[in-house]
Amino acid sequence: MIPTTITAFCQRQNLEITPIRKVILDHLWQNHTPIKAYDLIEVLRLKAIGSPKPATVYRSIDFLERQGLVHKVHALNAYIPCHHPGQHTACQLLICDNCNDAKEFCDDDLASLIPLKLAKIGFQPRASVLEVFGTCQQCTEAKTS
Repeated sequence: MIPTTITAFCQRQNLEITPIRKVILDHLWQNHTPIKAYDLIEVLRLKAIGSPKPATVYRSIDFLERQGLVHKVHALNAYIPCHHPGQHTACQLLICDNCNDAKEFCDDDLASLIPLKLAKIGFQPRASVLEVFGTCQQCTEAKTS
């Protein structure tokens, strides 16, 4: 289920959340692992939202991403929901190698280091996404117990 904070954000921004966008958001919020676009096509079929074409799903995801409602995990070509849209300019994504859980980690100090370091070599970034793969706290604790 889509959290009320996200629904309220969409209302404040006057965002049109179509039935397809709603199903996509809802499915992303129900899962803790990154979801691929083609898996979302199957979800839409199972929810009887017609026979969505890949382009339709990609357009919906693109809209949700531009509005800050989802993050793309580039290394996996998959998506996770944003827990606080409109409240940050950059966040880091933490992906567990064991359970595939993916979480946002928003640290402005860490995010600000990237353009500072790149400016020293004369590189001006257009965008940056930091994806960190490793072991989450739950998996680490499970290994030690």
